[in-house]
Amino acid sequence: MLFKEIKRMAEISHDEKDIELGFVETVPSWKLSSHFFPSKIGGKPAWLALSNLPKTEDLNCGVCGKPCVFLLQIYAPIDEKETCFHRTLFLFICRDALCYKQTSNKCFVVLRSQLRRNNEFYDYEPPALDTFDSSINYPSAEKFTTLCLLCGCRGLKKCSACHKAFYCCKVHQTIDWKNDHKKICKSLTEDAALLTCTSASEQILFPQFELATEPEDYDEPSDDETTNEVAMKEYKDYIRVHGEGVLEGVTGASRDLQNMALDESQVDNQFLVFKTRIGHASEQVMRYDRGHEPLWVSSELTSKPSNVPPCFCGAPRVFEFQVLPQILIHLKVDSLGDSIDWGTLLIYTCSESCDIGTAYHCEYVWKQNVCLSVPPTE
Repeated sequence: MLFKEIKRMAEISHDEKDIELGFVETVPSWKLSSHFFPSKIGGKPAWLALSNLPKTEDLNCGVCGKPCVFLLQIYAPIDEKETCFHRTLFLFICRDALCYKQTSNKCFVVLRSQLRRNNEFYDYEPPALDTFDSSINYPSAEKFTTLCLLCGCRGLKKCSACHKAFYCCKVHQTIDWKNDHKKICKSLTEDAALLTCTSASEQILFPQFELATEPEDYDEPSDDETTNEVAMKEYKDYIRVHGEGVLEGVTGASRDLQNMALDESQVDNQFLVFKTRIGHASEQVMRYDRGHEPLWVSSELTSKPSNVPPCFCGAPRVFEFQVLPQILIHLKVDSLGDSIDWGTLLIYTCSESCDIGTAYHCEYVWKQNVCLSVPPTE
C-alpha cells in the first residue's frame, strides 16, 4: 500500500477546487493512533512529531487560563513540499462554556506539525492500515516524553506519592486525584499497570471518533433560481417538516432559527446559503478547502476577520478548513444554560507551511457566529 492511499482523502486538487467534507465514524481505537496518521475527533491527540510537544502554557485558554482540550486533528499533507510529506493540524478548545459568550478566538488553539518522509519517528514505508499487531512496538509520544494521564498532552508534573502519574497541570492532577488516583496511588508504587483514570478522563476529553472524509458532491443552482431563493425555499420546507432548525441539539440554534422563521426580513441571507450548502450532506462536521474561500455562516462584516495575521515566518496565512456546528452534537456538550457554541470555526495556516522553529507551529482560528440582520425580539 502506498502513502498516497493513506493521504488520498486529505489531499486537495486546487485546479478542480475539490472540497473535502468530514464525517463522524466509529472505528477501533487502534486505528486512531499516531502510527496510522489519523484524522480524528476527541480522545487524546495522536501527535505527529513525537517529541518537543507543545508546552502547557501554549495550550491554555486565553479567556479563563485553563488548559484547552483536544477537539480534532486533520492529516493534510502537501505533496509539493518535501517537508510536508506528513502534515497534521490540531485544534484545541476550552471546555468552559462561559468563554464562548464573546465573538473571540481566545478560547481556541490551532497547531500545525509536519515531517519529511525520512524522519526520526516513523518508517519510510507506510504502515498496513487494516491490521494491528499488539506485539509490534509502534511509534508513540510516550516513548519520547511523559504525557498527562488525563488529556494526553505533555505532562511534566509528577505525583509526589507514587511517582508514576504525570499531568500537564495542577487542574488535571486535582481532577484525577478526586476521581481515580486517590484510590490507587499507594498501589502504583508496586504495580504501575494499575495506572488508569477512566472517570477523570471522561470529564475532560470529548468522545472519540474517526474523521472520515470524502469529496463534496454539489451542483450550483441554475441561473433561473438564485442561491438565496433556493435557500429560502429549502429553509421554509425544513421548518415546516421539522419544526425547529437545522442544528438541533445545539444550544441557541433553535432559538435563532425560530426568530428567523417569524420574520423573513431578519434573516442573514448568507446563513441561508450556508444552510442550503451543508444541507446537501447534512451530517458533515468539517469542510476542507485549502487556499480558497470558506463557507461563511454570516455576511456581517463584523463577523469576519478583518486582518488575518501573517505567519511568524512572514508569509500570509490562507484559509484551510472549517469546523461546523454539527460536530457539537457528537461532543455531548449541550446544556440548558451556557454551552459551547459557534456558527463555524475557520482555520488559517501559513501559505508556505514553513518549517521554521518548533515542531508545533501556532496558527490562526476565527470564530464566526450566526447573525441576524435585525436583532430579534424576546
